[in-house]
Amino acid sequence: MQFKIIGSRTITVAKLRSILEVEDKYQTFKSFNQWVIQPSIKELNEKSNLTITVQTIKTGRSIKSLQFNFKEN
Repeated sequence: MQFKIIGSRTITVAKLRSILEVEDKYQTFKSFNQWVIQPSIKELNEKSNLTITVQTIKTGRSIKSLQFNFKEN
């Protein structure tokens, strides 16, 4: 909710894993996205008045950051 006014938030994948305390779980981004990020976004979109989307920011082939976009319904 604090980013509703700004409209977006960019965070590194490493920082997000640290905040969620899953550094040693979900070693690949694919599994992290499948089991943590996408279910969370789906639940937030269903239960809140915000529409949240995520875009990946790559450095070469690897995904380094995520940009979350927030829009009020």
